[in-house]
Amino acid sequence: MLAARILQRGERQRPWLVWLHGLLGNNNEWRVIAARCAQWPSLAIDLPGHGESAGQRCRSFADVSRQIGATLRQHQIERYWLVGYSLGGRIAMYHACYGDTAGLQGLVVEGGNPG
Repeated sequence: MLAARILQRGERQRPWLVWLHGLLGNNNEWRVIAARCAQWPSLAIDLPGHGESAGQRCRSFADVSRQIGATLRQHQIERYWLVGYSLGGRIAMYHACYGDTAGLQGLVVEGGNPG
């Protein structure tokens, strides 16, 4: 499981916004933007090797995708959108194509490259 911070609870009936930062970033990068989406429940994840997940290691995007899934289950998130910037966008695209997509409603990607 990855370190994550609930940025706001939002309205219960809405799917969660799950924020994935870019290379060398952490979950704090999304606070200002998430605050503009106050009606949406929001979870910001620290990717492996970053922020509070600095001690978490992975060998592949598949590992990160599994770690994201475990983090979502730990927080009991059943419906969600992945919002990713740069590296986070690439991981979001990988997860949507190859990961466990149960509950995934869609993606918002900024500056991500599918590879």
